[in-house]
Amino acid sequence: MLPLPAAKTQWEARSEETWLGELGTGVLSITTFGELVEAKKRRDEAFHAQWLNSWNAESDHLGFLLNLAVTMV
Repeated sequence: MLPLPAAKTQWEARSEETWLGELGTGVLSITTFGELVEAKKRRDEAFHAQWLNSWNAESDHLGFLLNLAVTMV
């Protein structure tokens, strides 16, 4: 249940209003390391592939490193 970092757009928010707006946009967002592991294991299933793609689209370089770490688990 280790939480993952926020999306890149949240980190790059220039104002509190933008940050709060980005906070609610991650409906399909992966929020924990365990969810990332599960999505990677089941990426052949349509829902998990979409879930993983959504998270990858919102990630930055740290997200790339976390994807590598999940591959080793």
